[in-house]
Amino acid sequence: MLLSVTFANVGIEGVLTGAFIVLNMAALSLLLSRARTTIAGEDRKNVIPLSLRLRSILNTPLIPGSLILLFSAISHWIVTLIRAMQGVAIIDDGGSAADFFKDASQPTLSAMAVFTATSIAVADLLLVWRLWVVSNRCKWILIPPLALSVAFSVTMARVTVFFARASSDMTVFNEGIFNWMVATIVFTACINLYCSGLIVFYIWRINSASRPYTQTNMNPIVVIIIESGALHALWSMFSLVAYQTRSSLWCLAIDNAPAVSGIAFMLINVRVALGRDINPQSTASWNGSISSAVFKARHPHRRSQESADVSIRSCSTDLSTFTSISQTTISEPVTSETGLKKGQQHLPHPSSAAGARENSNFSMA
Repeated sequence: MLLSVTFANVGIEGVLTGAFIVLNMAALSLLLSRARTTIAGEDRKNVIPLSLRLRSILNTPLIPGSLILLFSAISHWIVTLIRAMQGVAIIDDGGSAADFFKDASQPTLSAMAVFTATSIAVADLLLVWRLWVVSNRCKWILIPPLALSVAFSVTMARVTVFFARASSDMTVFNEGIFNWMVATIVFTACINLYCSGLIVFYIWRINSASRPYTQTNMNPIVVIIIESGALHALWSMFSLVAYQTRSSLWCLAIDNAPAVSGIAFMLINVRVALGRDINPQSTASWNGSISSAVFKARHPHRRSQESADVSIRSCSTDLSTFTSISQTTISEPVTSETGLKKGQQHLPHPSSAAGARENSNFSMA
């Protein structure tokens, strides 16, 4: 059973890693192609200076994070292929490949543990960053996921040290490492559920607050976040059950964790960057490439001498340029000083580029 699952895992991990590579390359391609011609507040036909494009890339963790995930997933798959070839060589020599794959002291297991920990940690931190942006940069809301991220890093470091010091008679189910492995799975699952749930809540609240002022429909974004979070959560549950039952499927679960984490992360980026999940009737400032947003409403029905503002801020996961915050202000002046009648809204027409530029304030994330 162990040999069958191990060799089948080589093909399955290859397919999942290949899918992740395609998604990653698609995201990078969309970034590079749109960054040449798109910049907030300027004519789309103008070419963005290289220095500005580089600064916009460095100002967001999405590009470095995507590259780290890509490197980790490919490296993990290469190590998996090496282990498979070593197993085949042992079988050809008349040895026991099953004993080889069970041996926790193999250096390849330590390398795989490092790449797995890197992939999951980066994916979790990028999800925490998304939550930070969508929550209007609220620091207090980050305390639980950051604490869980630190706990995950500590437990994975302990797991890696175990593999580095393990003897040939130890396995991945050894009592000295069993509880640590369970803890790593629980920590990453909690991070995913916490962040995905709050992101969905914030976007739902944003969509409800902005409905009277914009035609943008962000319900598809909620669906994307839920799909991505569900994929990660289900895989974590599968890994936990397989490990707790000491099943041979455990190697299938843990070996494919880097690819699954990367796919769950890239699903959001690519689908939103393609513009297929944003209402085409949205205003000019949205550009069909938002993966999250922050709205800040100040009681639009309050009667006072000040305006009632609704700020719509597209957050820094815009894959078209990875320059990220576009802010559109919708105002309802109620005094005669503005030159408008009471109750008249000062709204730019969605199809008017000049109006959009006059009423939009764009800045870097």
